[in-house]
Amino acid sequence: MFNKRLRRYREYREMTQKQLGQLLNYSQQTIHKWESGETSPDPDSVVRLARALRIPVTILLGEHGISEDSAEYQTPLSFMEALINSDDFFRLFQLREDLSVNDLANLIEQMTSMTHVLVSPYQQK
Repeated sequence: MFNKRLRRYREYREMTQKQLGQLLNYSQQTIHKWESGETSPDPDSVVRLARALRIPVTILLGEHGISEDSAEYQTPLSFMEALINSDDFFRLFQLREDLSVNDLANLIEQMTSMTHVLVSPYQQK
């Protein structure tokens, strides 16, 4: 839900409701109402929030195709497949949208391998 994502990303950026409100010229109460789901921001405010939180609007709106509760997070391979199937993936990496199935499979394999290498020092032993 939008309100939970807003709160999560605000907290991730280590901002208080007051700080985010001041940054965007809104009151702390307005941010609180958005985060509690009492009210919703207008589209222009959503864009401003996403910019302030340094995330794509689609992530803030939950339109990126990957849900924390879904199976996409069960394995690195399934996460990479979901990521590649998301709407923003091709734009983010400036890829051609007519990549072949083989090219996509190779890309998934390479990204999965890279993910294993990057996270291995931080995994529980």
